[in-house]
Amino acid sequence: MRVRTIATLVPGIVGMLSVGCAPSIESVTIVPGADFQVVAVEARINESSSATSDPPQLAVAVLPNASPTFVDAGPLVSAGSDLYRREAMAMPPGEYRAEVTLPYRVVFSSTVRTVTRSVDFTIAAPEGCFLFDIPGTDTGGWTSEGFFEITPANQRRDLCTGQTPLIASAGSNFPSDFSSPLNTPFDSLMLPLNQPCFATPPANMQSNFVIADFVSPDLSGQPGWGAANGFELQAQTQGYLSPNADEQVRLQLIATSTTGETFAETDASGAFAFHNLTGPWQALSMTRDGLQIARVRARVFVPRTHPVFGPDWRIAIDRVCPRPQ
Repeated sequence: MRVRTIATLVPGIVGMLSVGCAPSIESVTIVPGADFQVVAVEARINESSSATSDPPQLAVAVLPNASPTFVDAGPLVSAGSDLYRREAMAMPPGEYRAEVTLPYRVVFSSTVRTVTRSVDFTIAAPEGCFLFDIPGTDTGGWTSEGFFEITPANQRRDLCTGQTPLIASAGSNFPSDFSSPLNTPFDSLMLPLNQPCFATPPANMQSNFVIADFVSPDLSGQPGWGAANGFELQAQTQGYLSPNADEQVRLQLIATSTTGETFAETDASGAFAFHNLTGPWQALSMTRDGLQIARVRARVFVPRTHPVFGPDWRIAIDRVCPRPQ
């Protein structure tokens, strides 16, 4: 009789535990990171003494979508007490849904059950910023100008007649230092170095650098730029590095005002400022009191004495943003 009684009670216990003693996800929260494209996901988990839980899992879907497709974003790890966290997740601008799933098993059962909870969130670019990984923007209206040199008499002299520097939206920008669950390139605006005028500059050059410009579209009247008296960007070289200071790729920041005047970045002494690009992303900026920006340029100086440029060597800029007065 005892054996028979235990056998009939156990299913009742299992049924009761599976309904009333399951763990729960109390909340899912998006926490901004150090960069606007990087977030953390936090979940508060209410554990149950009558169930065992596996690590909570995160999945992300692109919105809006009536039937969103979720992509695995990995586990959340314990951050103490009832808090679980997925750190430093890079996302391109857009709308998303983060879904946390908690697998668990009740006592006396090997069946895996799950509870889920989700939250919708948006990654928005700062007003006026050019982020070349936003779908559909391509180069964002940016163009190139060159090739030319600045002679010792401080005059512009065109080089390589008939050639135009190529630019494209490609390559990795800053958020790629973090992990992203989405198959996204995080593009930047790049200028390949393996172009004829860079690779084989004219023999009659008077200076040491072949120059080309990244040129913005007209910014007057664009959101975010009306109150700007300067701008900032990130820049880097990919592939090309030289141990010699005189053979570095250099960058200069230039702005044209709404009255047609051109201003270049200067240092504390008032001299023109040039930045050696030595590999990693560098944050650069310029401002000028009273400046009302109509257009900005990132001027690239490529040394005419250099090793043979590789096919993937490039100069890249990204995150070109207004600096308000």
